[in-house]
Amino acid sequence: EGAALEGIMADLDIESDLLSDLTGQDGGGDRPAEGRWPGSAVLVAVDQVNLAGPEFAIARDPSDPSRFARWNMIAADETTRQSSFQMSANLCKRGIDFLSLGGDPWKDATDEQRRLSRRLHEGAAGSLFALGQLDRSVGYARAVIKNMSFDDSIRAYFLLVRSLIGLSMFSEVIATGVAVFRTMGIDIPDKPTPETLYRKMKRTSELLGRYEAGEIVEMAKTATISSRTRDLLMIQDAVGLASYRQASPYLPIFGCISIQYAIENRAVCAESAVAFVYYGSFLLVISEDFAGARKAAEIARELDGDSFAQMALTGFLNLWFVPHVELCRILRDIYEHGKKVGDIYGARFSLLLHYRFAFYSGSEKLSILTKTYQMTMEKFLKYKTEGQYFIAIDISLVDSLTGCESEPYAALQGSEFPSEESLLSYLKSRKLQQSLVLLYLSRFMRSFWAGDYVEGHKHFELAEELPSFKLPTVQYLHAMFYRGLALFQTYREGNGEDYFEKGKSILETVRRWEPNCKRTFQNKFILLEAEYFASSCNIVASKESYVLSAKIAHDNGLLHEQGLAYELYGKFLKSIVEIDDARRYFLMACNCYSTWGAHAKVSALLVEQELTMADQIEEVIDSVVGDKHGRSGGALV
Repeated sequence: EGAALEGIMADLDIESDLLSDLTGQDGGGDRPAEGRWPGSAVLVAVDQVNLAGPEFAIARDPSDPSRFARWNMIAADETTRQSSFQMSANLCKRGIDFLSLGGDPWKDATDEQRRLSRRLHEGAAGSLFALGQLDRSVGYARAVIKNMSFDDSIRAYFLLVRSLIGLSMFSEVIATGVAVFRTMGIDIPDKPTPETLYRKMKRTSELLGRYEAGEIVEMAKTATISSRTRDLLMIQDAVGLASYRQASPYLPIFGCISIQYAIENRAVCAESAVAFVYYGSFLLVISEDFAGARKAAEIARELDGDSFAQMALTGFLNLWFVPHVELCRILRDIYEHGKKVGDIYGARFSLLLHYRFAFYSGSEKLSILTKTYQMTMEKFLKYKTEGQYFIAIDISLVDSLTGCESEPYAALQGSEFPSEESLLSYLKSRKLQQSLVLLYLSRFMRSFWAGDYVEGHKHFELAEELPSFKLPTVQYLHAMFYRGLALFQTYREGNGEDYFEKGKSILETVRRWEPNCKRTFQNKFILLEAEYFASSCNIVASKESYVLSAKIAHDNGLLHEQGLAYELYGKFLKSIVEIDDARRYFLMACNCYSTWGAHAKVSALLVEQELTMADQIEEVIDSVVGDKHGRSGGALV
């Protein structure tokens, strides 16, 4: 056993020499070939050394106190590769302890020891981030920035801003990113103006116009990218995300800078993917350039970035081009991968977006969705980040449809936000624009599904006033659809021509969206068209459109939107005094809503239209009998 241990220790010393060489390289983040790293036996040896403690280290080799620190660094790399982040964090901490035996690991140290200290602190920061211990991760990253030169702190700056993102410290992220790139001599305007943005977007558009999407992807296959450059690109990504959350004008600025830097320096790589997502998203905001956005999405997909990049692409850009139910599946896969590799932020928000797309696609029963939301909130609570508040907002919307009283804010144990109003006040005080939009749109949708269109308009208009309102999200897409329906309904209730004109404007907007993904938009466009025809007294065209919208929704698995088409058709038939047919379509809507799990919505509709549960049961029986005789989708013919 002693001979075996001595052999392992000799191997460790060989690897330690290799590590010393690596820490002197640019960025210090490259790894040797897989075959050069020791196996699990190393962990046993290092564990024995750590159990023996500093006294053993001094007795073993008083001339080199950093020897066992290097061993811990090697073992930490091994455990990180195995996704054992708690063990990796502990090993880095023990490595720092051993390194401190000879004095301050920064001041009383050789250059080699300072580089090793940097590696250990960076390793600890990365592993603690994966564990959700963001405050501690920030501390280790700041220690490197304080004690090392700027050039040797680029990785630490990335680790810092990544953790600050998780802590919702978006202003500090933006300020840090701006300072880093100005230090590097990159021109960052103090206060971006529309003219500055126009110039950046124009230059980027011209640059991208010189290449096909495949040519840009080919650059990534042949480029040799240093770890330092990758870290810089990831800092840009983090600043872009912070800008997105605060609706900062730096969002498109950093997206453009990153793309220009990558192409002009032949440095296109996986870390460039998020910049193309930001750029494509902003093309949609300022000009609805779907062709340009699709090209950006194609490039981002082929670059195959990390979990965060995949989440951003799927949740904020591909929602225009890919059916919701497919995005739902993709996001679940991204969550599983991000969790494995320690990208805790990308993983958490991929899971959150997975649930949102499951809701808006109608692909999950609401009762199941409520349970999974609650289970996820329990996981999010330990991280103490804004993700738990997003879940509380989402659960409130689901509860308004199911009739459940989950009391999501009460579940936030020890939270400073015991109610939605307190959360709203906090978001306003912190100027968290995107979160405010989310909350206002959630309130709008609750009012819409309750049939209180006047109240709903108030919440929609509050969201619409915020600069980040049009940034692509699944909530924005569906809120626009519901808003158009509510405007036409409000107009027909005798509330003025202005509502009709606004409804027409949204109809034209969705008409432009529809060719991008018919499975998502076609039934919505046709239902808006039905409401337009109904508001224009075109009875024949409106009837055809209501029925067609319901059929397309049925064919695409959009059960809740099939029910919505039936409900609105029922309202229209009732308004032209076709009472029996109206009653039948209301009951068909209740059948769809019941299957979806929206029992509160069903109860409200039955009361509003003076129907009974017996009527609903009779309609279910008729629908089943009709299906057996080859009739699809109820009374669609």
